Amino acid sequence: MQAAAQSKQVSGWQKNIGTGVASLALAGAMSLGLPLQSGASEFDVLKADQPTNGYFFDDEGVLQKGSTKKMNEDLSFLEVGKGYKLNVVTVRKLDDSADADTLAYKMLQKWNPKDASTSGVLVLVGKNSEVAIAGGDKFMAALGEENAASITQESVGFYANEGRPNYGVTQGVRRITAILNGDTDPGAPMLRDGRKERTYKTKDEVDASRGASIQVVGALLLIAFVVPMLQYAGYVQKD
Repeated sequence: MQAAAQSKQVSGWQKNIGTGVASLALAGAMSLGLPLQSGASEFDVLKADQPTNGYFFDDEGVLQKGSTKKMNEDLSFLEVGKGYKLNVVTVRKLDDSADADTLAYKMLQKWNPKDASTSGVLVLVGKNSEVAIAGGDKFMAALGEENAASITQESVGFYANEGRPNYGVTQGVRRITAILNGDTDPGAPMLRDGRKERTYKTKDEVDASRGASIQVVGALLLIAFVVPMLQYAGYVQKD
C-alpha cells in the first residue's frame, strides 16, 4: 500500500512537471511572438482583431522579425504621410473562403469598416502560394489594377512558389508603398521562362535538311565534272 501511494505521488509529480513545462513553453512562444502552428487555421484569422502593434497577422509564421520591422516602418510612414493603410495576412490554408480574394475582402470589411476606401489587405495562402490584394476605391485607384495583378502574381506569388515567402511579401510591400507614395515602382523580378528549348529536329526538318544537302552535293559534283570538260573542249577547239 505504501509503495502504491509513493508510486501515485511520483506519477502526480511527473504530471505536474510536464504540465508546467508545456505551459512555460506555450507562454514563451507567445511572448516571443512565435506562431502556434498546431492550432493555426483560417478561422483564427477570421476571428482576429486588426493588428494594433504593426500591420501584420502572420498566421502561417513565415515572416522574419527583421523584415516585418522594416515593413512596419514603411507602412507607418505610408499611413501617416499619404493616408493609405495596408495590412498583410499570411495563412497556411483556407478552411472557409473559396480563394485568397474572398479572404482578403472579408478582412478588409472586418478591419476597416470606417476607412475602407483608403485601406487594403494583402493575403498570402502558404499551401498553394495564392496571393490576393483587396482594397477600397481610393486605395485601388492609386495602386492600379495592373500593378496589383503584377504584385500578387509576379512578386509575392513568384517568390512564394520559389520557397521564399518572406522575401516575396517584402518585395510586394516594397512595391505597394513605392507606388502609393508616388515613387517609381521597383517592378517585378525577371521571370524565368519555364519553356525548354527544343534540342531535336522533327522528321520534316530532317528530311528538308537532307534534301538541301543532297542538292548541294549534286551541284558540287556537277561543277566538278562539267567545268573540266568545258575547259578541255576549249583547249581542243584552239588546237
